[in-house]
Amino acid sequence: MRLLKLFSVCFTAVAVALFALTLLLRAFVRDTEGPTISMNSDVVEISVGDADDSILAGVTAMDARDGDVTASLVVESLSNLVGDERIANIAAFDSDNHVTKVTRTVRYTDYTSPRFTLTDPFTLPVGSKSTAMTKNLTATDCIDGDITGRISRANAEGSTFNSSVPGYYPVEFSVSNSAGDVESFVASVEVYDSSTVDLPAFALTDALIYLPQGSSFEPLDYLRALSVDSVSYRMYQGVLVRSTLVSQLEREGGDPNTVGSANLYDTSLITINNPVDTSAPGWYEVSYTVTSATGTERSAFLLVRVEE
Repeated sequence: MRLLKLFSVCFTAVAVALFALTLLLRAFVRDTEGPTISMNSDVVEISVGDADDSILAGVTAMDARDGDVTASLVVESLSNLVGDERIANIAAFDSDNHVTKVTRTVRYTDYTSPRFTLTDPFTLPVGSKSTAMTKNLTATDCIDGDITGRISRANAEGSTFNSSVPGYYPVEFSVSNSAGDVESFVASVEVYDSSTVDLPAFALTDALIYLPQGSSFEPLDYLRALSVDSVSYRMYQGVLVRSTLVSQLEREGGDPNTVGSANLYDTSLITINNPVDTSAPGWYEVSYTVTSATGTERSAFLLVRVEE
């Protein structure tokens, strides 16, 4: 019995010693550091259409215990854009779940800010809901695609929009993409009384255009039609001709000046306010104003974005 007891004590002592030795060895060989991340460049240039994996081009990760862990690399997040650049947060993992993180600058070679499309000028009959002012306005983005749903509007220059009172109200329209790039402009929104006698009406080829910096610009190039004093005119070869005659001229390739002055509208009667400076990038608003024979005045507006 005494021998069995002695054997039990010795066995326990050996077990404790082995356990202690195991803990000691683990302490010495345990991996306490994450992988080492290497990059061939601190900046990577990619297209907006490239997948996030392209951000990892030239990036590798090595771990002292696991060896090559490049396959564990992930792009954890991307900062908002500043110009055409954003910061990528990159992480690598080893088998002990140790993490190493680095940052890398991502430069887009083909990035453009969100762009608007406006099919007709902002104009509403008296009594319309204010939400109707954006019915012809859409927005697209090179990263997110259609972002029309992100368009917002606000009163500008201390003005309060009132759809019950005819007039022209400055309103700011804005849109942003998922990268935090915001594009905005201020436009005149018309509220008109449709019962007004001899109310002139304009039609533009475009209500919002983009121009490269330094390009030429002629406001009359964007005037498509005009209705004034109960007569409708269409622009044909730079001349406003009675709409009823334009189809014939188009068929015959005729000179609009041969139809007689009674069938033409003198474009000098249109007051054009053109603040556009194509040497200076930014937003501009061009106005076209005409007055009927009875004294009813009305304006239409063309938005111009000059791009660098």
